[in-house]
Amino acid sequence: MGKKILAAQTVADGLPWPASNPVDLLMENPSPADLEVSAALSASYDYSEVAGIVAVAKPGTAQIIKTFVFKEGPEAVPEGSPYYNPTALAGRTISLMNQWARAVASISRQVSAGTGGITVDTDFDLGYVASDGTFTTLCVLDTCQAAESSATAWDTISLQGFPSISPPVSIGSAYRLALRVSLFAWMSTKPGAETGDIRLYVRRNTFDTMLEVVVV
Repeated sequence: MGKKILAAQTVADGLPWPASNPVDLLMENPSPADLEVSAALSASYDYSEVAGIVAVAKPGTAQIIKTFVFKEGPEAVPEGSPYYNPTALAGRTISLMNQWARAVASISRQVSAGTGGITVDTDFDLGYVASDGTFTTLCVLDTCQAAESSATAWDTISLQGFPSISPPVSIGSAYRLALRVSLFAWMSTKPGAETGDIRLYVRRNTFDTMLEVVVV
């Protein structure tokens, strides 16, 4: 299959795959910028947000956890179609050599007052999901820490991680390649009642958050 550059995107109807029906996908071509969505859902197509963060130390559980699933697989073609081949992608192997595997996340943060400061750790986990939505980690693509920000308007940056283990890793045809992105945020400076907000961007028609990997 070769080198893949996969955009993290959120869609409305999800991947037609038993049980989990994921709506957070890894796609070779991102959704068009003018993809029609309802006004109520528009923001959720482009980012995940958590507001009002008050913790003064890194929390034990991430405030934002998103698992993006690679849509390609045997079940992507419906059974009964003349193109259906249940063994087409059996024994998929992912090359995780440092020069090929890379994860990028676009994050944003702001604080309620400039006297405060917010810090964000971003974890990248590369793995796979089963049809019931269970995620299994194969390797951790580093923890990236953003420099403290005291911005009172959205301050957006990108962070990237690289693999910490060597290839090869095999994913069976009953599973899907997946990237989990976890954001841990805390008020690293909080002399008073300051709070912080964070976002993970997956905007339509962009590679804001993405995975670059060789799939054999």
